[in-house]
Amino acid sequence: MRSSGFSASALSILALASSASAFWRMPCPGRVATERLDPIVSPGKVAGHVHTISGSNGFKAEMTYADAQAGACSSCPIKQDMSNYWTPKLYYQSENGTFIDVPQAGDGQGVFGGMTVYYLQRGGPNNDNLTAFPKDFRMLAGDPFKRAYTNDFAGQAISFVCLDYSGTSSYHSGLPNKVCPDGMRAQVFFPSCWDGVNLDSSDHKSHMAYPTKYSYDNGPCPADHPVHMISIFFEVIYSTAGFDWWNGTTQPFVFAQGDPTGYGFHGDFVNGWDVDVLQKATDTCNNDSGLITDCPVFEFFSNAESQACVIAPTVQEVVTGELDKLPGCNPVTYGPGRAPYSEAGCTDSIALGAAPIYYQNVTGWDYVGCGPDSVNSRTLGNSSFMSDSMTVEKCLSFCKNKGLNYAGLEYATQCYCGDSLASSLKPTAGVLGNCFSPCAGNSSQYCGGSNRLSIYYTADVSSTVSCPSGDGTNFTTPNNATFSISCAGDYSGKDLSMVYVNNGIQECVKTCSTTAGCVAVSLSGSACYMKSTAGSMKTSSGVQAAKLISGGTAAASSSSSSAAASSTKASSTSSSASSTSSTASVATNSAGSVYNLYYSSDSGQGSFANTQASSSYTDCMNACDANSKCTAFTYVGGKNGAGSGTCWLKSQLGSPVSANNNVLSGSRVSLGSKAAGSSSSSSSVSSSSISSASGFVTASGTSAKVTASSTSSSASSTASSTAAACPAGDNTLYTDKTTGAQFLIECGTDHAGGDLKMVYVSDFASCIQTCAQTTGCVDVSLSGTACYMKKSVGSVVKSSGIKGAKLISSGIASSTSSTATANVNVAQKAASTAKSSSSSSKTTSSVATLKTAVKKAVKVTSTSSSKKATATHK
Repeated sequence: MRSSGFSASALSILALASSASAFWRMPCPGRVATERLDPIVSPGKVAGHVHTISGSNGFKAEMTYADAQAGACSSCPIKQDMSNYWTPKLYYQSENGTFIDVPQAGDGQGVFGGMTVYYLQRGGPNNDNLTAFPKDFRMLAGDPFKRAYTNDFAGQAISFVCLDYSGTSSYHSGLPNKVCPDGMRAQVFFPSCWDGVNLDSSDHKSHMAYPTKYSYDNGPCPADHPVHMISIFFEVIYSTAGFDWWNGTTQPFVFAQGDPTGYGFHGDFVNGWDVDVLQKATDTCNNDSGLITDCPVFEFFSNAESQACVIAPTVQEVVTGELDKLPGCNPVTYGPGRAPYSEAGCTDSIALGAAPIYYQNVTGWDYVGCGPDSVNSRTLGNSSFMSDSMTVEKCLSFCKNKGLNYAGLEYATQCYCGDSLASSLKPTAGVLGNCFSPCAGNSSQYCGGSNRLSIYYTADVSSTVSCPSGDGTNFTTPNNATFSISCAGDYSGKDLSMVYVNNGIQECVKTCSTTAGCVAVSLSGSACYMKSTAGSMKTSSGVQAAKLISGGTAAASSSSSSAAASSTKASSTSSSASSTSSTASVATNSAGSVYNLYYSSDSGQGSFANTQASSSYTDCMNACDANSKCTAFTYVGGKNGAGSGTCWLKSQLGSPVSANNNVLSGSRVSLGSKAAGSSSSSSSVSSSSISSASGFVTASGTSAKVTASSTSSSASSTASSTAAACPAGDNTLYTDKTTGAQFLIECGTDHAGGDLKMVYVSDFASCIQTCAQTTGCVDVSLSGTACYMKKSVGSVVKSSGIKGAKLISSGIASSTSSTATANVNVAQKAASTAKSSSSSSKTTSSVATLKTAVKKAVKVTSTSSSKKATATHK
């Protein structure tokens, strides 16, 4: 194998140093498919081996220029280029003979990486005029069955770079037989001389030729191929660094056609350009910067649009993960002779099929498409809930009962509702998007993806009402109960019950209409007080009210009985306020911001925005810090602030309102130096979530209501594991050797949301170690060699291919802190999950272990341990 070393600063293609230096470099951030399709070599049928395909979503098994042009999007950024580009997929051959797909650069959670395509204006020594690819043009470069190097231009046009950004990257003619610290780049340069007649040929190469002399990438064209075209060149980067070289010094990678040498690497191109635009760019875009933005004739898709541009698979076979054999009939052949066209005695029974449908047909609802979402600005923000048994029907029913037209499902477990959908966030017609997460409650359905919503719409909801526009009007609920609305009043009647609502007076009224005995409501903040008698109306600017006029579950009481009731009980607002404790607990978050906390307390002040808390109320503190308008919040979620919930952000706290123990409010005393809204650059000691013996969660080591006892009884200990392994280490505590941090191993368990970043690692222990050494990481999910680090622990999503581990305690010491990390929210979530397990013995062990971990953490805090606390919340 031929190879040479060169500086990392010279990582661009070597020939760029030639006299003709004008070019543009098109990074394709996504790919449309990974499957056995090849409309050039195998039109209309299943291809011989797997390809990774970028470009137009008009791509299909048999296609024309018109099909490519008809695509609604491209995984490459230039809008006038609807071409398709593809290369063979790379696999890792393991010691046991199985094959594991190797990620391409850009692969991540819910998105697929692509390639880089260069367009180079190289007219040879005579500076020939260059011609754009015509309609229906296609070509192939390279030979899939080649297994030995040849020194002709076709052989030189295939190359590899072993990436080492320390400055010692090296060039190779075949797959590098060395470990590449920063991955391996495969390269193919296409011939640029056309016969001027044929748009294709029987071998898909003969209508094109490389130059006659000087270089494969820049020279004079032969007489029988006189038309000099613009040159194209592919780069594909593979994340090979994390794989084990089990066979000593022999590299373990193989391309999908059974090629472990790399000499059979190849590329395919089907033209989909607006030919006039490509010709104009070829003639006029002469910058040597390589930036596509320097060419004024181009228009662009955003990265998000390109990454959402995918097609549904039509070849129904598994081509990723761990495979017993390479898809198709592709034995691994080392050469030097040419590989056989197909494995002897192998029968390939896979056929083309119908593409799967990624939505449900639900009566009365239309599927809108797959749209974007953000934790900082929800696409559908009126109401939401999460469930480990989420289905499409459950989410749609929830939103309809709220009187909201739009429903969106996200990342397997999440449901969001809205009364409108911003035009800028509407899914693009014909674009499939990245909504491939199976629903947690029905794996045959699809519930969005990471920051992606499967959006549905219905026109079949009741009329809506809100304040102040609805003041003095009548509102009829879906069950035909009619209420009169008052936007600045409170009924003094007898309280029946109280619930928290997210959608204002409308939801409060609808809840009353389905509650036996309810004839009136008073809404203070998000607290909906249902009443069995209406009583008299009291003017109150901070309260909204409604009274039943007709229909519903109970007849309205007479005014006299209402008045009598009001003499024995004050109105809901005043009663609530008086029953609320005025004693505040103090908490400090990881940014150093100090808040007064009021447990079992709501606020009469309305919110200006809401967001989701994925782990505990501390997420609300962080969200409030990040919003310049926010000085207070109300958290509605788990008992005493633990667990996921909703953060209602407020400009001020307002009057306290008594609430259940799943509600707490906070008012900021001071903004920390590390907070998003702080201008200070001074450092502060980060703190973690610590639980007191009473079960309250605080952001500092101080208990919310009672001081943690260091003498509380300890539950039985969980087994510890010396190796991070699945399934052997499931439900054991593993200690990272570099930091002393303890993690609970959860084989087959992922957690929704909270993504911090993704890195490629060699094994499970390395994934855990990386998390332990990364600020803010509290949970990991390992898929293959992709290690997804998370800043919060969301709801459980069972996945047999995932190796999970979540932080129980941090072991990093600090001389400046006497607090200790104890990821109590993690513990409480795990305990909750364990309680629902079908195995009672496993449940007892898991819960007992986590209680022990929590008590040990609190005990360390109370005895002035020197361990430093690290932030565990988003």
